Amino acid sequence: MQENAEKGQPATSTATLAQDTGINEHKLEALLEYMAARQLVDHISYDEFAPNKLTRLLLTPLFMDGVLLHHDHFTPCFTALSSFLSSPEQRSTAFQLAHNTSGGLYDMQQAHPDMAKAFQNYLQLEHSCLPNWLTVVDFQSEFAENTCTDTVLFVDLGGGNGQQCLNLLTEYPNMKGRVILQDTPSVVQDALPNSCAKAYHFRQIFHNNDDDGCIRILEALLPAMSSSSTLFINENVLPDEKPSTEYRASLSMAMMALFNTYERRERHWHQLLGKVGLTVKEIRRFSRHGNSILMAVKR
Repeated sequence: MQENAEKGQPATSTATLAQDTGINEHKLEALLEYMAARQLVDHISYDEFAPNKLTRLLLTPLFMDGVLLHHDHFTPCFTALSSFLSSPEQRSTAFQLAHNTSGGLYDMQQAHPDMAKAFQNYLQLEHSCLPNWLTVVDFQSEFAENTCTDTVLFVDLGGGNGQQCLNLLTEYPNMKGRVILQDTPSVVQDALPNSCAKAYHFRQIFHNNDDDGCIRILEALLPAMSSSSTLFINENVLPDEKPSTEYRASLSMAMMALFNTYERRERHWHQLLGKVGLTVKEIRRFSRHGNSILMAVKR
């Protein structure tokens, strides 16, 4: 429909769509009537439909990747969640139960590169719509004064395609020091070669892990930290007293279905970091949904 509209044909008949897609015309009509009822397309006549602004929105990369991920990989986990919670001995996560696997989301992505690409694109596009932590941290004045080109300033651990390193260098193009991306399969298990950095940064790593998993990650980091190092945890820090926004509560449910974890409240972060000898120095929130930068140091 959208292709036809771009060619100057505002509406498309179900007969034409059936010929183009190979789907039975009557089934197409039922599907399109449902979509029209949800205002995803416009119903022009009994057998003609046209794209609208929501149609075009669904055809953007964010929604194309998002619908693929949610339909093929995430929705089955929510379907399996009730069964998993009532009988957790079946598998370690609802994801494993839903997909009949002993691995997890990232194991499946390694076996399916198209899924991994869609996942990374989706996360990058989603977060590009939100503020980032550099809106509440003046990194150069707070952490990069009196540094030289050899100073290890910032190590982004598990940083994917390096977006956070890029954000930092874009914000402070004249900052002196090394900005390092460290993203390997063993990054959270092995001793870190980049010791005594000014700042170590994790972004949305911990909400994928239960407390024991987080402690293992933190214990692997501690030997690399000096007394002047700061750990930046770029995660959701929910307030202890206030209820979550709908968006954040939904994300917590997704973490439960995918990883058997949850979004942590402020007291949970204090407790977790305290178990490995870290102290929360400050928490700065940069969105109403709880997106925060938590800064911790060694006791």
